[in-house]
Amino acid sequence: GPACALSEVEASLAVEDALQARLLREADGGGLAFAHHLVQQGLEASLDHARRRSVHRRLALGAAAAGAPPARIAAHHEAGGEPRRAVPWRRRAAGEAMRLHLLDEAIAQWRQALADGATPDEALVMVPTLMKTLDERDFGDQAQAQADVLLGLVDQGAGTQAQRHEALIA
Repeated sequence: GPACALSEVEASLAVEDALQARLLREADGGGLAFAHHLVQQGLEASLDHARRRSVHRRLALGAAAAGAPPARIAAHHEAGGEPRRAVPWRRRAAGEAMRLHLLDEAIAQWRQALADGATPDEALVMVPTLMKTLDERDFGDQAQAQADVLLGLVDQGAGTQAQRHEALIA
């Protein structure tokens, strides 16, 4: 759905006006971005809380439909007050970061997915990889803390027996 209650023509004209006024710019990789973070902050400050959340929920859906980066989609779900809906997008962003060998970014994405309310079954899949990545980055204490989380998930009976076994030997 649209991000607001404008017709397609009205929205197109508003975007054109914003581009001419240099409030928006063409973003790298296509799409649009605010010309400066202060423009975005000013706009967000002008919206009441409920309206801002509603706009972010719609932006999340539009970003997903447009193939936006998963971390951006997740951030819109979070700002829209729906952090659980951000979890699969954070997991996808972590996977992309790992493929690019951006270990710190992957760690941040998994942590945010867990903070967003990943289910025990989702956590059981993420935590072993998070542990290994923390260990690879020489964050042994943090890796050990995640090992304790993993044992707790296994004790709770998260996932299937095969997933618990796999997580423990990973």
